[in-house]
Amino acid sequence: PGSYNCRLVRLGSTGKGKPAFEKFKPFFCYVEVEGNLLTIVKQTGSSRPAGRLWEDEDPKRLIFLGSLALGDEETPLAYGENPRRDMAGIFERIGPFRWRLVIPWPQDGAKLHVFELTPVVDQPS
Repeated sequence: PGSYNCRLVRLGSTGKGKPAFEKFKPFFCYVEVEGNLLTIVKQTGSSRPAGRLWEDEDPKRLIFLGSLALGDEETPLAYGENPRRDMAGIFERIGPFRWRLVIPWPQDGAKLHVFELTPVVDQPS
């Protein structure tokens, strides 16, 4: 749990004129404990995924189920409320203090979103 630097790479394109590869500057994500689940939220930008991380049969990964908050919306819709905003993916540890969230067919014209997460070094106490 805590603040993370998140970097997004968009791969593939389902529309004309859209690039097949885009990488973005790092932004902030926040992971917190909510009951017995972890939640993850992209904190900035016009399109902000947010969701819960569920246990999987494979102990090395978690299942992400979430949706998008758009524009000035303060709270994202719950998964299942609007299928056009629903997102599902895999969250896994890829190294010491490094995690990856992979979301196929993210509803924005890409074929795959890959988020790389690393902890923010100076976290508030």
